Amino acid sequence: MIKTNELRIGNLIVWNPTLSHPVTTLHPMQIEVLSIFQDKIGYISPGMKHRAEPFEDDLLQIETSYKPMEELEPILLTTELLTKCGFETVVNKEYRKGYFVLEKLQDDNKEVFQFNGFEIRPKISYLHQLQNLYFVLTGEELEVS
Repeated sequence: MIKTNELRIGNLIVWNPTLSHPVTTLHPMQIEVLSIFQDKIGYISPGMKHRAEPFEDDLLQIETSYKPMEELEPILLTTELLTKCGFETVVNKEYRKGYFVLEKLQDDNKEVFQFNGFEIRPKISYLHQLQNLYFVLTGEELEVS
């Protein structure tokens, strides 16, 4: 389960109804955090076009849906997911200014993030943690394609 203080609006996480209802036939689904409360979050499906104010000519108005915190789980970081986020593998320690790079240290098999020549060695296991770190360092949202 994720804690509410770990989330920001825009984080991608997974809604998994089997966490609170083991007999359900609903499958887990990736969602984007839209609002955060103590015991639940508002969400939309990632990539869905939404507006703060609907126009009169909208045929479909999208309402915010909510899920309880006990049904939410983080998305585990994988090499494939890091590549989708624009991370590059370091070759010959040639860093390009302004780029995030992912480097696996050979001595302790840990990952190191490089940004503008500074090494960051955080304990990051989940996508929402990486999104939060990226936002703090750059002031921009991490694009996950």
